[in-house]
Parts: sequence; C-alpha cells; structure tokens
Amino acid sequence: MFAVVTVPERAEQVQAAVQEFGDLVFCQAEKMDSGGIKSMFQSLSRVAADTLILDVDAGPGEDLVIAVKGYRIARPGVRIVLLVSDREPGDVTVAQLVGLGIYDISAGSDESDWALLTGRTLQAPPATFAQAARWHVSRDREYNGTSERVVIERHPIGAVTISVAGAASGIGCTHTALAIASHIAQKKYAVALLELNNKRSLGYLVRVIKLREGDMPDSYRVGNLHIFPIGVDVHDSELDQVFYKKLQQIRGRFKYIVVDLGELDHSKIADFSRSNLAVVVASAAPWRWHDLLLVLSQCGEQSNVSLAFIAPSEDFYKILASETGLKAYSLPYIPDPLRPDDAGEALQAMLSEVLPDKVVEQKRSFLRFFKK
Repeated sequence: MFAVVTVPERAEQVQAAVQEFGDLVFCQAEKMDSGGIKSMFQSLSRVAADTLILDVDAGPGEDLVIAVKGYRIARPGVRIVLLVSDREPGDVTVAQLVGLGIYDISAGSDESDWALLTGRTLQAPPATFAQAARWHVSRDREYNGTSERVVIERHPIGAVTISVAGAASGIGCTHTALAIASHIAQKKYAVALLELNNKRSLGYLVRVIKLREGDMPDSYRVGNLHIFPIGVDVHDSELDQVFYKKLQQIRGRFKYIVVDLGELDHSKIADFSRSNLAVVVASAAPWRWHDLLLVLSQCGEQSNVSLAFIAPSEDFYKILASETGLKAYSLPYIPDPLRPDDAGEALQAMLSEVLPDKVVEQKRSFLRFFKK
C-alpha cells in the first residue's frame, strides 16, 4: 500500500507509476506551507502505508525534515522514497533526510519522466547508505589568515544496521559478527550486537569469555561494544518478538547495530535485505559451495550483500569471488573475536561503505604570494 506526497506537476506521473505496484491509500498533491506539512504528516501517520513517495519540493525544507522525523518515529517500518528534482548532492534538505536513514532517492529534473524514475526505484531493493552517500556532504572551513581547511565528510547518520548470516550452520557466523562489532567498537563508536539466532550461540560465547554485565538488562559490555544475547529460556516461537522488543529498547542509543542471524533461511531474508550491509559468512571449501549457492539464490540481486570467507585457500577464494560477482573478502582465522587485529585490514575493507570516510584538503591562501 502506497502513500504519495508530491507537487501538482508530478502528481499524475507518480500516481501512474505507483498503481503498477499496489494500492494508493493516501495522496496529497500540493505545495504546502509549514502548517500544511505538519497537518498532512499527522494525518499520514494514521494511514497504514508500506511505502511513502515523498517529493522534497512539497514544502519548506526545514519543516519537511522535522515532519519526516516525527513520521519515522510513528511509522518506523515504512519505506520512504524521495523525489528530488533539480538539486545537487550536498543539498541541505536532502542531506538531512538521508541523515534520518532515508536512502531511496529518485533524482531528475523538472522535465524528467517521473513515472519511469519512480517505477525504477520501487522495482529495486531498498537502497543502502552507500547509494545515498553522495547526497550527504558537509563542509567545515577554518581560517587562520594563511590557509583554508576544507573537510569533506562522508558518513552514515543515525543507526547503521549490519546483518551477518551463515550460508550453513556452524560456519562461524556468530564469531564473525562479534569480530565485526569489535572492529567498529575499537574505532570509538557505540555498537550493539544483537542475536536473532535460534542456536543461542552468542549467549554461550559471552559466558565462556566471562564478560561483565552491561548497563542495560540482559546485556554484556566490552568498552564501546554492548552485547545482547537471546535468553536460553526464550522459545523459538518467541524469538522474533523478543528480538524486535530489544531492538525497540535500544533504538537511538547506538551508532551501529550488528545482528547475528545465524543460518540464513527464508524467514530471515526480509531482515537481511533491509540492512545497510548484509554479510554472508561462507566456506570456500568445494564441498560447501552448494550451501552458498542456495543462500545466494534466496538473496537475489541485492547491492548490499557481501561475502566473507573464513581462512579460505587462495585458489578456491579466487574462484568463488570471481564466480559470484559479489564483493568477497578473505578473513584470516581470528582466535579472539574481541581483538580482531589480524583481520583489521579485511574488516576495514568490508565495512568501508558504512564506516565514516573523511578527506581533508589543505588550500593555500593567495596571501602567501604577497609575502616577501
């Protein structure tokens, strides 16, 4: 079910595209002022839509961002697709909306075929931050009389979700999820590691390592890393309910959320697909290739999926990395997942699309040319 909020000149095209995919349950086709945007989103929050098509030109930028933020809280499960006309990357309004975790962006000009652009976006899987990163550019200038320092930052705003799933049981999914979370925590970011794994591997692991209890109930903590295992008393039928309740409790507290999904199956594909980064842990051994092929057939053509092979032979790793066509990483054996230093380079490469990236350029001032 779709909701559409757009300016009048694009309304007909957008509605035509939406009707090819499902029912239109809400439509607002006008350019609104501050009060209109607020009132409209209050009404929209009471509508059970799955996807919102939102034209950035529908209202004043600052008011639109505030209203969308409230809507995200009221309807966190709704996919939001932004229509962006005649704007450049770095646009303040679009950058702030990306900062709210909205990554699906259909960009064009006033003369574009908006039915075609909207249809392409709806047909594709939900976008990741990597696809929207170019729209978030901030500049900071520092003047010292002789130089200008320009800092261009590219980083995800809000919680970034990384799902880790195994191509088969016992493949090292929990171990890898903990190593990924530890690597991010070492970079001074608050990280939560959650479990949606009926093997309860994470709970067993923290007991073996003897981690101290965390600040939140049923949690453990190591520096910036907070671990939330599923309790052993939770029945498999209650697994999803307990996981989503915990996810709701920690929302807004952490910069990164890593989820140990265990063996990937059809019931977990939706959670896997919605992540900013989805990591499939697999074996490069030829007798385990069938497991990987089955999992990849379930994933489909998703741009957010990466493969992690644990200590593979070089020959088999090259074959699989070439044949799958996905981003593949060779992780060395990690004896202590809380200190994954030996795998630091590979983990950094794997997480490059979701970790902050900063480029600093020093510009010399023209004043230096007048100095004697």
